[in-house]
Amino acid sequence: MIISSEITGKEYKSVEACLADEKAFKEKQEAEKKAKEEHQKKLDEAYKKAIDACEDYLKLSGFDFKRTENGYTIKSNSDDELDRMFAEILQLML
Repeated sequence: MIISSEITGKEYKSVEACLADEKAFKEKQEAEKKAKEEHQKKLDEAYKKAIDACEDYLKLSGFDFKRTENGYTIKSNSDDELDRMFAEILQLML
């Protein structure tokens, strides 16, 4: 008799070994899924912190900016060419 698992794709010598391996396989998949979700949550939180820090910097630096559906509009109130270039780069990044 051949005992094979559709879940793991492997063959086993006993039903017990098959069931045990399937259980371990499912637990591993669930742990990987949970780790991926936790990583995404941390990534989203870090992104929010970075955006908030960028907004704080822009406010303090005297840039005009608005959050829109499609990102940001950012303008420099300065006559300095570097400030205008920086505003354009930030708008492209955000």
